[in-house]
Amino acid sequence: MKKLSNKTQKILIISDSHNLNKLVEKIIKKEKADINICVGDLEQFNDPDTILSDSYRDKLFDYWVYGNHEVTIRMIRNVLDGKWWWENMKNSYKTFMLGESKVLLTHFFEDDSRIMKTVAKQTGKVIDITSWKNKVIAEVKPNIVICGHTHVPTLELGVEYKIKNKTYKFDVLNPGTANVEKNRSKTFTNATYIVGTINDGKKPNWKIVKIV
Repeated sequence: MKKLSNKTQKILIISDSHNLNKLVEKIIKKEKADINICVGDLEQFNDPDTILSDSYRDKLFDYWVYGNHEVTIRMIRNVLDGKWWWENMKNSYKTFMLGESKVLLTHFFEDDSRIMKTVAKQTGKVIDITSWKNKVIAEVKPNIVICGHTHVPTLELGVEYKIKNKTYKFDVLNPGTANVEKNRSKTFTNATYIVGTINDGKKPNWKIVKIV
């Protein structure tokens, strides 16, 4: 992993490109960031022959996690064990430091009732994402949460998250979807990613970038 120096450095966050790997490579080449981060779903679950190696991710990104599509494909291909899907999914998060900020990198974070209902219908099991979030936030105590999945770009700074009598404060970043094909649908209005800068190892500044 790259170590942040005292000079100004650029950070790229990308997610949910769903098999548009050439586009991802093009964005990385264009932005020339010092730190590249992926929040999952580079793959598409109904196209399991396009499974990407971890070494491919390591070449492109300094920090990355699986999304629900990667976990689903690997369970289909028996790369992951036969646990219930959520047991594999909920452990797919990482933590690291960006300057003075502790980062929680996780594909799931913002609530998504659609996928919860789909999983419940298909498996008869209910995902308790709130209890999982509470547990991870209390353990990690992040300053920044970087998430994906919803395909909706989000920059929420200074979010106050209460667990019982304690309040945790952090920024929530979601780069949206980098899939320009989904951009043409009625569901998602823009294909996006996030770029940030960090000066002297301090707190980063962020902006959402539209993919034209």
